[in-house]
Amino acid sequence: MVAMALISKLSSAKAQEIIVLNHKEDSVKIEISGEVHKPGIYEFEAGVTYAEALKRARPKRFADVSNLRLEDAVQGARIIVPGLEAIRIRVSGEVKQSGELIVPVGTRVCDLKSKIELTAEGDPKVFSRRKILADGEKIQVPKRK
Repeated sequence: MVAMALISKLSSAKAQEIIVLNHKEDSVKIEISGEVHKPGIYEFEAGVTYAEALKRARPKRFADVSNLRLEDAVQGARIIVPGLEAIRIRVSGEVKQSGELIVPVGTRVCDLKSKIELTAEGDPKVFSRRKILADGEKIQVPKRK
């Protein structure tokens, strides 16, 4: 509506220039929702990759983009980013059983104290941190000093 009023006040030659400048033939609109900080409808150039599209919507810390091939061009007009329900961490060092643990999203290092059994030399101070764990994180339990 505002553009129409603006164009009507300009000469027809200028109005045609403005219309041509604002017309994007090679653009696509993509709706991005789910575990992103800025959900919404975005306009991109045709052939935009998933990585470029998601960069604008800013995925949250525990967004699960593992099912997307980030280097591929977006197919369709909608991207729904699911959230992780659990994360995988690796525990090694002075523990009775090294390996991978699956824990809920939001688990802190201090929450692992009840899930991991230390050897006699294992230092329990490693579990005093309140840091939230990330998917794929490695926890190395050192020997007591």
